[in-house]
Amino acid sequence: MRAVLAARGARERRAIYAGLCAGLRNAARRGLQGLHSARPGLIWVSADIAKGRRERSLPVIPHLAEVARDIRERVGLDEYVLPAQRFRNPAFNTVRQDIVPRPCSSQALRTRRTSMTCSLRSRTRTSRYELTF
Repeated sequence: MRAVLAARGARERRAIYAGLCAGLRNAARRGLQGLHSARPGLIWVSADIAKGRRERSLPVIPHLAEVARDIRERVGLDEYVLPAQRFRNPAFNTVRQDIVPRPCSSQALRTRRTSMTCSLRSRTRTSRYELTF
């Protein structure tokens, strides 16, 4: 629950809600495009992004409804919900820019920043990343 409350910005909200509320795995979240949320009330997981290449439709639960509506309104049908990002000012690395035609990397979804935002601390020393979504 802390991860949901700690999400800052549309990108983090989309990633966390797609993982926790829709149950999508890393590869499916990275492959989501606007066309997958085009129908209100459903998230379509096409064969090219689904585990085992099994196409399915998932109902949008009430917690996910606002995020799904945001995706329908702001993301084009052929754009990725979680696009790749690059720094717009390489000398300072402070401002990020979305690269819409490319999906984000797998590593981008496993950030330590979000785990620190959630104030989660690993109780063992074996894991550096406490929150993986």
